[in-house]
Amino acid sequence: FVSRVFIYPMNDSYRIKHLITGTGRSGTTFLMHVFYNAGLDIGNVSPKYISAKNNPIGGGMELRSFSKINTQIMADINTYSLEEVAQRNYKDMQTPWPMYLKDPRYILTWPVWEQKKMRPMHVFLCMRNPEAIDKSIKETTDWNMQNPYLLYQKMFGCLTYLLENDISYTLVHYPRLAKDRVYTERILSAYMENPWEVVQKTWDESLHHFKSTT
Repeated sequence: FVSRVFIYPMNDSYRIKHLITGTGRSGTTFLMHVFYNAGLDIGNVSPKYISAKNNPIGGGMELRSFSKINTQIMADINTYSLEEVAQRNYKDMQTPWPMYLKDPRYILTWPVWEQKKMRPMHVFLCMRNPEAIDKSIKETTDWNMQNPYLLYQKMFGCLTYLLENDISYTLVHYPRLAKDRVYTERILSAYMENPWEVVQKTWDESLHHFKSTT
């Protein structure tokens, strides 16, 4: 799928425009950091706390208000129906969002947003070798790994949702984005000038926590 440029209606500020998500540990923070360094509209977010004390290596850069909603949704979903969860959080969901948002947990929370037909215009689905994801999750996060394949099931479910509703998406392979100039320019040139330069400015090998052999 080739990335495209979108034009948004001025009165559609409540709708999510570009959303970065994935299984976690799959380059979502790196991509958001790239958009930050490109000077794009990501709201009140900065790389200040990437790899900060008590944070997962490389994790961060979620907009606080968006992260808070997804946290609440994940708490509510264990007690209430999807319709009830959506209703409980609907007021907070109606927020003028910046052009780019990031939260890996969207692969878990999208059914609640869909209850109110609050569909993103475009989704970046960050992908990574499963071996690397499993290793990195176990060593850096508190994601529930009792059933590690549940994450991939949820990712597939989210992709199916995008396909069923004709929601535009871009698959982004990590860490290829930082290694392959032709690939990087093909994926990101619709969103910024000189994407390879921005990516190289952003890349930090020390934050590439687990390196698989493939």
